[in-house]
Amino acid sequence: MKHPRLERLEVLPNNSMQRTAVPRSTGRSAERRPGRNRRIAMRVHSWTSITASVALMVALSCWAVAVGVVSGQAPAAQRDATRFIEPPGQETDAMKQIIDKAKAALESGKSTTAILTGSSYLTAHEWPRFRKQIRDSAQPSPVTIVSEKEPGQALIVAGRVVDGRGQAVKAVVIYFYQTSDKGWYSDQAAHIGGMEGDRRHARLFGYLKTNDEGRFELRTIRPAGYPHSNLPAHIHVEVEGANSPAGSLITEIQFDDDPRLTAEWRERSQREGFVIARVTTDSENHQRVEVELKMR
Repeated sequence: MKHPRLERLEVLPNNSMQRTAVPRSTGRSAERRPGRNRRIAMRVHSWTSITASVALMVALSCWAVAVGVVSGQAPAAQRDATRFIEPPGQETDAMKQIIDKAKAALESGKSTTAILTGSSYLTAHEWPRFRKQIRDSAQPSPVTIVSEKEPGQALIVAGRVVDGRGQAVKAVVIYFYQTSDKGWYSDQAAHIGGMEGDRRHARLFGYLKTNDEGRFELRTIRPAGYPHSNLPAHIHVEVEGANSPAGSLITEIQFDDDPRLTAEWRERSQREGFVIARVTTDSENHQRVEVELKMR
């Protein structure tokens, strides 16, 4: 009976693989006991196959990690784990208490800035009832939507809302929402699932009203673009015009010094009616943009 060919899988320094024959013993005892020789050969062959499989798995794992390191990307499983998070569900007892506390504070005269930046309320930002309270308390004054501990470049967004004739539109509510300095809408993932999850649950958000001159001011941090994307960084802006003859507006504020804002993206953004703002820096190292939002 011809014995099966025994092979060994070897991983070379360049991560390629080769098979080499495994030499067999030619001693006299093997010739005298052919049955035992066959059993030993079968065991060796099985063990060699297992060893080869393990070596192959290790080599492929090392290759996958190496590719991730070279390309600067996290493994796919890691990217997927931080891509989406489920939207908030039913309020827990603890969350209900936090939101009720925020409601009482607003009713007592606390500003939306105090609530949005207060450490006691940071975990409530994504919850619908908390957001409605902030919206219902919007005032025609500057609003800050980030705490002092929020990472990122400080940014002031100042602007004016006008109608189609260029006249100031006063007392309209503006809704802002954006990503963090690493491009995430949530503190646990880049995006929030569900219907309009990012829009309805973004952690960094705020509402304010325009003053009598149609002006407003938002204090925040500069957002980053989405991870694993080439979309330019932006702040979402919605001007609510339900009770205004000027109409309404949904747009984005983008930044003219954003490396992602290529000529192609710039043309597309202008076609979509997005605002591309020039960025300046003041003496306190705060970046600043001035924008005009035209209702339509």
